[in-house]
Amino acid sequence: MSDYSLRLLIVDDEVDLCNTLKSILTMQSYNVSTANNREEAVELINKHRFEVAIIDLKLGDISGIDIIKEIKTVSPYTECIVPMLST
Repeated sequence: MSDYSLRLLIVDDEVDLCNTLKSILTMQSYNVSTANNREEAVELINKHRFEVAIIDLKLGDISGIDIIKEIKTVSPYTECIVPMLST
């Protein structure tokens, strides 16, 4: 078994959802960071390289598409996932 842990970024303005996803993914041995707004996301993107980013499409202060553009500028190989959920 490898000591390597996939690094994930979760960007969502719903704090409880971020915390729940982080808990679940951390139990599966992923290295997870969360951001609840654009400023937090940009700070993390500039500090770390993520293999995968899970991004909410509708954020309070910015579109998830804008976050993806910023991620791809800094880290073009980061895979970005935008979950499409309906209520």
